[in-house]
Amino acid sequence: MDFISQAAQTMHRITLRPETGLATLTTNDGSEHTLPLGPPAKGERINIVRFSYDLRRNLAEIDTTDGRSMEIEMPRPGQEPPIGGRPVVYLDQCHWSALSNQLYGPEAVPEKDRAAAEKIINMAVNGEIIIPFSAGHFLETSALYGAKRVNLASTMIRLSRGWRMRHPVRIRMSEIREVLTSKASGVRKPDETPVFTLEATALFQDPIEPQISPGDLIALSHMIEQVSTTQAHYDVLLDPDRVESRRGSEWEDHLRGISRDVEWRDLSKDRRRKASGGLALADVIHEVIRVVSVSRIDLTPEAVTEILINSLADMPFVGLYADVLNSRLSKFEAKWEANDLVDMLFLTSAAAYADVVVGEKVATNYLNEAWAGRTGACPVVRTLKDAADRL
Repeated sequence: MDFISQAAQTMHRITLRPETGLATLTTNDGSEHTLPLGPPAKGERINIVRFSYDLRRNLAEIDTTDGRSMEIEMPRPGQEPPIGGRPVVYLDQCHWSALSNQLYGPEAVPEKDRAAAEKIINMAVNGEIIIPFSAGHFLETSALYGAKRVNLASTMIRLSRGWRMRHPVRIRMSEIREVLTSKASGVRKPDETPVFTLEATALFQDPIEPQISPGDLIALSHMIEQVSTTQAHYDVLLDPDRVESRRGSEWEDHLRGISRDVEWRDLSKDRRRKASGGLALADVIHEVIRVVSVSRIDLTPEAVTEILINSLADMPFVGLYADVLNSRLSKFEAKWEANDLVDMLFLTSAAAYADVVVGEKVATNYLNEAWAGRTGACPVVRTLKDAADRL
């Protein structure tokens, strides 16, 4: 038996040391085997000096270049993430910043918010709640730099403990696939892909096709992928360098134009709501095409369109997105900014599946308005105190 096969069966720990470009596999008998991962690129900053995954405890330890140590949960191949009934709390970026201030500069946190921030931090550290991060958080964190960014990134890593929200594009693909396959077959087949997960590749917009490896290498390949991808994500998140952001897009210009259009304003509320559903589905046309192709759904384009229009209420995220779009477009003079797209995608998908979502004032208002008619109270609240009161 070669050392890789042996390691796959008896491995105890995987340790990455990015500065050396090496991975060390430690087996149960204490023997070590080294795998080259490649040296860092010339001039590349290293923000994590050690990433060590303990398979017995199913935890990873992270040591940063500035001396911080953190611990996160890791996934096991083929197993569902152990949410175990814990409430999932999704935070808008401004509330992540409040928790970071509570940890690294409490004087910046208003007195009235400190108790709630401390409660949420303690519950996250103790594993009583799950606070996932998302690709949206990565995008918004990239606008920061220096100590503020490193503190915020450290807070996200420490309190999320490895939990992520699947990318909204993939969430709505799952909803579309479930609706179309169920209608095509006549049998309801729930899509069991978890929205909140420990899988490192869940952050990606495009699904990562699993690499097929022979025999014992399947588990080893999966673990190496999870470890290296997670380490890379956190290294980017912790990088203190400024990233130039691109502001403005055709997306907000298009929707601003619709809301200002005289004909749109003259539509009845019912017609605007139906039209907003059509706009929401137009946003997902590429995902619909991919789902129909990959899942080999034998339906005409007309049938697919009709099914989706009539099934908005059966798709938690897509349906809520359509209602949020209607809510915003019905406020004719509302401002439309580039960052609204991040809120529309990430806060709305979180609201469709999380137990509590903490947003800023504007997003909280339109999500609560769009929630009307749904079962139960809207999970979106405006302050950390409101969130703490629900936990």
